Amino acid sequence: MNGDSGGVRSGYEAESGAVFVIGGDGIILYRSFYDDAALRTIIDEGLAALDVTPVPESRVTGHKFEGGFPNPFNPSTRLVFSLDPQAVPQPARLEIVDLQGRLLQVLLDETAQADRQYEAVWNGRDLTGRAVVSGIYLARLRVGDWQATRALTLVK
Repeated sequence: MNGDSGGVRSGYEAESGAVFVIGGDGIILYRSFYDDAALRTIIDEGLAALDVTPVPESRVTGHKFEGGFPNPFNPSTRLVFSLDPQAVPQPARLEIVDLQGRLLQVLLDETAQADRQYEAVWNGRDLTGRAVVSGIYLARLRVGDWQATRALTLVK
């Protein structure tokens, strides 16, 4: 790191002999004039202080709600969801509501199991069997404390 033989100073074409070492949090750890031995000591101390405990491998977990396919739809749309593979069985409810939050249809209301894909079809009809008008509706899925909502567009 000698500035005269292609080190830090010459690499950045620095005219000054000042050196700053800034930590990952933006705090200046070292500030002085250029000195190879002192700079190496500060860097070595900083590296020694780092926690080198390996980070456990993580995997993507969680429930998934794909929404409707096709969307926009006519006359029906397919809604797919699955639970986290590690989840315990828990109550699941899939509803269709209008934009004012009024319940139009319950597509699923049961205890859902982990590592299984669920599928429901909405045919654009309400609880009484009447066809709803063209518009935007919401598919609301609740699984335990978790919930997700997807917009569905019915076009006639």
